[in-house]
Amino acid sequence: MSSPAKAPVGYTNGTSFVWNTKGEVIAAAAVLPFLGILLVALRFYSRIKYKSGLGPDDWLIVPAMVIVTGMGVTLLVGVGRGVVAHTTKPNPDTSKNAQLYQTTPEQEFMKKVEFIIYVIMVPAYGFIKLSVIYFYRRIFVKATPDSRFNIVTHVTSIIVVAWTIVFFFLEIFKRGSYVPDNWGPLIKAKQGINGAVLNNGLFVSDFITDLWIVLLPIPLIVRLNMSTTKKLTVIGVLLLGAMSFCAAIVRMVFNVQIVNAGLAKKTDVNMGLTTLMYWSMVEAGLSLIAANLPSVYSFFSQNASLQSTFSSLRSRLSLRSFRSTEKLRGRSRSKPYEHMDGSSSDGSTHKQAFGEKENHDANYIYTGNETDKIPTGGMVSVRSDIESQGFRSEGGRAV
Repeated sequence: MSSPAKAPVGYTNGTSFVWNTKGEVIAAAAVLPFLGILLVALRFYSRIKYKSGLGPDDWLIVPAMVIVTGMGVTLLVGVGRGVVAHTTKPNPDTSKNAQLYQTTPEQEFMKKVEFIIYVIMVPAYGFIKLSVIYFYRRIFVKATPDSRFNIVTHVTSIIVVAWTIVFFFLEIFKRGSYVPDNWGPLIKAKQGINGAVLNNGLFVSDFITDLWIVLLPIPLIVRLNMSTTKKLTVIGVLLLGAMSFCAAIVRMVFNVQIVNAGLAKKTDVNMGLTTLMYWSMVEAGLSLIAANLPSVYSFFSQNASLQSTFSSLRSRLSLRSFRSTEKLRGRSRSKPYEHMDGSSSDGSTHKQAFGEKENHDANYIYTGNETDKIPTGGMVSVRSDIESQGFRSEGGRAV
């Protein structure tokens, strides 16, 4: 953001932003989808190589990658046709209301590009949000299937699906049932939904849902019995999704400014729309990249400490879930057999009997603490499924 931007000759800007150049648009439209495709490929390679299995989070990221690539291609076509990142060509008709009731071929094509970008970016955001949610569920819900986190993520998924469907169809039919009105003369904007209100609702709700999803696992991690350093490490990797927040904030602020400036005759409409679409592309591209980084982190880091931290995360969650379950089971079984062997009400005899069983049962997992012995008769598995995320031990084996 800078001082009021210099507008092309004959036009006003009306915002505190500099219009994005053709080079910036081409870079965002080409580089971000390419990096997204590369990281998705590494994600699947990691799952297959370490035999960690493909989950819903992996399959959901594929349509997101395809759509983000489509956004990039659409922008590049717009640049090639001389409308995106190009100054709006004056209407040959210089009458006062020409811009309201007429549209040139260049303006019509620009509106088609805008329509495509806005329609397809909604499902792109939706698939990315869902992929991140199911990535969390891969780590946390498998370890604690009866936890509140399970319910919260289910509800969040439903909200995201509803958000995606609602805004997808609102963008298509915002001018009414006749879709071509979306790229018709400006007077058509008076039909149907107010475009400024719709965009504000889309941008703000997109940011809020992103913020909610990024913060979802933090309370669960904070409550774990881990060192502060390890907690911050886990949170830091999971918060990589926040890297797209800046683009979302910039787009929200710019949208408010461009609406307040109004689409007067002297406003460079093409450049204003280019800037909105540019930041939408940046947010989508960065979100796609961020959604894949935790899953492919091991390709870029040999930090054994970080890998072991993630490896122990689900083990701790499984252990805590097992203890809670056994505690509840113990309560339900204690009354029918209480004092059956003449023990006192403090349960000391029962504790001794259980201790004798421990001495003769070899099927136990030891976590490094005598109080953390866990029977392995299929009731609980402490082997971490964090291998699903591509983190592995120094021996090359998934952990």
